[in-house]
Amino acid sequence: MSERCPPIQRCPVCGELLIHRGKRSIYESASYLGQIVNGLCPHVFTWNDVDGVLFRRTIRLLRVYEHKSPGQKFDYPQREVLTLFSRMVDHILNCPAASSLGLHPRSGVFLIRGDPHEGRQLGPMTATNMLTNGQRDYPDEEDALVWLCGLGPAARVQVRDKLARRRKQPEEAA
Repeated sequence: MSERCPPIQRCPVCGELLIHRGKRSIYESASYLGQIVNGLCPHVFTWNDVDGVLFRRTIRLLRVYEHKSPGQKFDYPQREVLTLFSRMVDHILNCPAASSLGLHPRSGVFLIRGDPHEGRQLGPMTATNMLTNGQRDYPDEEDALVWLCGLGPAARVQVRDKLARRRKQPEEAA
């Protein structure tokens, strides 16, 4: 957020509260529900959102993703909750009583660090497993998308074709 942004902004047409899309202030939530709960309730709890939950029903792959841009803080309350989620997924994967859920062994909770932008370009990213703290870098957008979605070789070809056909941004065309 820029130093010059006023603390609260409303749309001049409809009057709805505007929030920053990427780097929000402490009073801004990614959802109306979060905005209301965070604004009206006493702060005796942690209110978090996650950026994505992927579930591939056919292979039972469950992944939870939290994205942070370069330099964006990853504070303890959010880390604590995501670590708790990762321990729950790990328990499901390793508990005989939960075997009927049949989650894919590559299921988990991941922190994604990178700088995607509105030009629909993912850019390089680093994925950190919240359970093991293991990291993997994805400098290539195709590899990152294939990993994020748990795709195989046939789907990789589709991703590659779509990336090749993606409309060039004006600054790229020049």
